[in-house]
Amino acid sequence: VEFKNIATAGRSARLLSAISKEDQWTVDNDRVVELGRPLGIRKHELLGLLDILASEGLVQTGIDGAVWPLVGQPPR
Repeated sequence: VEFKNIATAGRSARLLSAISKEDQWTVDNDRVVELGRPLGIRKHELLGLLDILASEGLVQTGIDGAVWPLVGQPPR
């Protein structure tokens, strides 16, 4: 995975980690915003970060804004 800068890589990685730790395999958009807040990721940054993660095959996003990771294992 190649990123334009180290800050984008770090923010993307932290967001992916937070999404992957959720109990639900599909995370709705409002929850993604909540997950990003303590990481210092603003709501307007999320779409770009999610686009990067999706383009690298790490997450998939739905029309309704839901996100689910394509790495790791689904929760039991």
